[in-house]
Amino acid sequence: MAPASLAGGSWIQPVAAYQPSGRAYAIDDQFAGQAPIGAATNPQPVPGSIGPVYLGQPNYYQQPVNQGFAQPTLTQPGLVQPGFGQPLSDPYTIYTAPAMAPILTLQGARRQPYAELEGVIGDQPETLRGNLFFPFLQRDNSFWFADIRGHFDDEEAAEGNFGVAYRRLVGDIIVGAYGFYDLRHTQFNNNFQGATVGVEALDLNWEGRFNWYIPEGGSQATPSLNQASLVNNAIVVRQGLERALYGFDGEIGRALWRGGGLYDAEVRGFVGGYYFNANAAGFNSYGGPRARLEGRLYDLPRLGPGSRVTLDGTVQYDDVRDVQWLASLTLRVPFGAGGAVSGTKLSPIERRMLSPIMRDEDIVTRTGLGSAEQAVMVGNGRDGAVLTNLTEVNSTTANVPAAVAAGGPIVVVASDVATNATTVLNPGQFIGGRFQVRGQTSGAAAAFGSQTTVNATGANAIQVADNSAVVGLNVTGNMSGIVGGADNTRLPADADALADGVTSVVISNNAVTAAMGNAIALDGPVSGSITGNTVTGGAGIGIGIGALTSGTVSGNTATGSQVGINVASLSGGSVTGNTANGNQLGMLFEAVGGGVVSGNTANNNTGAADGDDSAGFAFGAITGGTISGNTARGNASDGFTFGGNVSAGTITANTATGNNTAGRGFGGFNFFNSEDEAVNPMPSVTVSGTAVVSGNTSNQNAFDGFAFGNVTGGTITGNMANANNSNLGVIRGNGGYSFFNVSGGSVTSNTSTNDQAFDGFFFATVNGAGVNINNNTSTGNFFDGFNFGTTFAAGNLQGNAATNNASNGGVGFNTAGALMNGVFTPTTNAMNPNTADDGTAP
Repeated sequence: MAPASLAGGSWIQPVAAYQPSGRAYAIDDQFAGQAPIGAATNPQPVPGSIGPVYLGQPNYYQQPVNQGFAQPTLTQPGLVQPGFGQPLSDPYTIYTAPAMAPILTLQGARRQPYAELEGVIGDQPETLRGNLFFPFLQRDNSFWFADIRGHFDDEEAAEGNFGVAYRRLVGDIIVGAYGFYDLRHTQFNNNFQGATVGVEALDLNWEGRFNWYIPEGGSQATPSLNQASLVNNAIVVRQGLERALYGFDGEIGRALWRGGGLYDAEVRGFVGGYYFNANAAGFNSYGGPRARLEGRLYDLPRLGPGSRVTLDGTVQYDDVRDVQWLASLTLRVPFGAGGAVSGTKLSPIERRMLSPIMRDEDIVTRTGLGSAEQAVMVGNGRDGAVLTNLTEVNSTTANVPAAVAAGGPIVVVASDVATNATTVLNPGQFIGGRFQVRGQTSGAAAAFGSQTTVNATGANAIQVADNSAVVGLNVTGNMSGIVGGADNTRLPADADALADGVTSVVISNNAVTAAMGNAIALDGPVSGSITGNTVTGGAGIGIGIGALTSGTVSGNTATGSQVGINVASLSGGSVTGNTANGNQLGMLFEAVGGGVVSGNTANNNTGAADGDDSAGFAFGAITGGTISGNTARGNASDGFTFGGNVSAGTITANTATGNNTAGRGFGGFNFFNSEDEAVNPMPSVTVSGTAVVSGNTSNQNAFDGFAFGNVTGGTITGNMANANNSNLGVIRGNGGYSFFNVSGGSVTSNTSTNDQAFDGFFFATVNGAGVNINNNTSTGNFFDGFNFGTTFAAGNLQGNAATNNASNGGVGFNTAGALMNGVFTPTTNAMNPNTADDGTAP
C-alpha cells in the first residue's frame, strides 16, 4: 500500500502492512518531535512517510523476513533492530513507512484487566476508592469491559458503582458509551439507587465526555436534620429530608505535554461543568464550572507495563458550595492474563483504549427541610400536647416570676434570664429551654430551643408544684436551685406544719448549681420523674427527696455536694442509673421499705474533713425493696454502708472495689456498724428475717470484703470476696468475710480468695440450731481459711472447703479459740464433709 501524505494537522492512515485491517497505530503525534524520556533523539518523520509509526503494540510479533517482506528502515541511529519473532525493543521508536513491512498478527492477545486505588482529599470528605476494570469480548479495534467501583469516606458514607461499557476505534478516534447501576449509603444512614449513562470520544491528544445521572426518585426522612422553631407563639417542626439529585456533567480535555521512552509521562488539562437539581421543593439546585489538571506516569518500575500513577487536581465553583478544591492520587496495577508477549508496552493509542471512565463517583445527594407543621410535646408528662399559645420569657422580660405566674401552661425561656425572686410554677405548668417535640402530621422528632439559664440572686430559683415540669434549663443561684413540696406550697394553705410534697412532677435534663443550698430539694411525698439532670449542691445536697413513693429518679449525675443523692424514705418507684462522683457521701437512703435502687455508680467520694460520711452508698434500715447492680469504687470509706437493721428485701449483684482509701470504715460491704471510724467497735447492725444478701462482689478493699455484725436470720449466699484487706498496712478487719455473732440464717456458697492480711471467713460466735454455714470456699488467704473465734455452740457446718491458705502460719479450719472456751459442737454431715488440704477440717 502506497504511503499517503496530508498537509498539516493530526491525521491517521490505516496501514495493512503494520496491523490488521481497521486497527490504526500510524499516528501523526504533535509531540513526536520532542525527545522521549530515556531516549537519545526522536527525529521528525522522513519526508514522504505516513508519519511516525508506533510499532510496539502488545502481543504483536514481527513475522520472519523470509515471508517476502522487507524490514522497516530505522531513522534513529543506534537503536537495536528487533529480532524476528520477538517484541519490538522500544514502543516509542519512530519508523518510516516502507513500501513493504512485516505483518503483525494477533496471537491470543488480550487487553489486561487492572485494579486502581485512589485517595482523595480536599473540601469534600476524604475518600478512599477502588476500581476494577475487566475487558471482555475483545476485537482488534473494539471491546467491551466491566467497570466495578467502590468507595467509602471519613463521614461513614459508602457507594458502589457497577458499569458495563463499549469502546471502538473509528479512524483515529475512540468512541465509547457506558451505563452504571449506582448504590449509595449516605452519612445520614439513608440508601439511594440510581443510574449513570455517558458517552465519550478520545483521540491521542483530545477527549470529551458527557454524563447523565438519573437517581431513584423520592426523599428519605433524615431525623438528625429535623428542626423545630418558635413562630408566632407556637412551635413548628420541619422534617429533615435527603434526596438524590438529577444532573449532568461534561468536560473537554487535551494533552499539554508528553514524553516517551523508558519512563514516559504526560500532562493533560480539562475544562467543563456540572449541574444538579432535585426537582423538589425545599432543595437547592446548583451548578458551575470545573477545571482539572492531570499528570500521569506510565509503566512504572517493578509494577511493569500497563501500570500507571495519576495525580489529579480539581477546582470547581457553584453558588451553594462556593469554591471547592480536590486532589487525588491513583495507582493502577494490571493483573491477570495479558498479551502473548510479556512485558510489551502499550502504544499511546492503546493506552487511550484503556483509559478509565471519568464520571462523578457519587450519587449526588442534598439535604433539605419539609414544610412547617404544628409541633406537639414529646414526654415530660404531657406527651402529645399541642404547642400553641405559648408564653415566652427572655432577657428583655421585666419581671420573669410575674410573667410566668400570669402565663399559660407552656412557658419557653427563649434566652437567659436573671431574677432576684423565686419563679413559682402553677400546678400543671411547664417551663423549659430545650426539649423534645415532634411534628403533629409526620411524627418527625426534633429538639427545640437551647439550654438557656435561669439565674436567681438571694432566692431559690424555681419552685415546682403538682404536675409541673422544669426541662432543659441551666438553673443557678446562691440559694437552692429547684425546690418544692414544702408546707403550704399547695394553695389554698392547709394550715399545718407538714410538708405537702409534690405529685407527678417532672424535672428533666437540667444543669443545676446551688452555691449555698440544695440543687434539687423536694420535701414530703414525691412522685414523678427526675431524670437526666446534672447537679452540684455545693454546701448542700445534689438531689434531695423527702419520700419517693412512685416514679423514677434516673440518669442523673451529682458532683461536688455534701450528699450526691439523698432519699429520706424509699417506699416505691426506682432510683436507677445515677452517678454520684466526687461528693462527700455518694448516695444516702435513710430508710428503704420498697422500690428499687439499681444500676447506680458512686466513685471517689471523699468525706468531710472529720472523716465521716464518705461511703459510696449509705443505707439506714431496710425493710423491703431491691438493691441491685450498683457499683462503688475508690471511696474514702465503705463501698456500701448499712447503718440500720436489714430485715427484708434483696441486696444482690452489687460490686465494691478499692474502697476505704482513707483508712476509714469496715470494708467493701459494711453490715457491722454505722459509724465510719469506731474505736473497738461493737456491732450495731443486724441482718434478720427474710433479707437476702446474694451475688455481690467485693474486690481489693482495704478492710474486710464483707463485715457482718449480728446475723439472726436471712440468707447470705453466692457472694465473692477477693484480695481484700489490701494496701494500707493497717491492722483492721478479720478477712474476706467477718461475722460477729451468727444465731440464725444461712451463710452458704460464698467464696473468699486471696485475702491479703487475714482469714477467708472469720466467725466470732456461732450459736443457733438453725444456723447453716454450708458449701463456702476459702482459697489462698493470708491466715486461716475458716477461723472460729470463741464459740461454736450450735449450728450446721457442712461442705465447706479450704485450700492453699495459711501462708502466714494459719490453717484451713482454725477452731483453737472456740475449743479454749470448751465449745465447738457444729453439726456435720458425712455425706457433705468439710475439707481442707491440711487435714484440719472438722
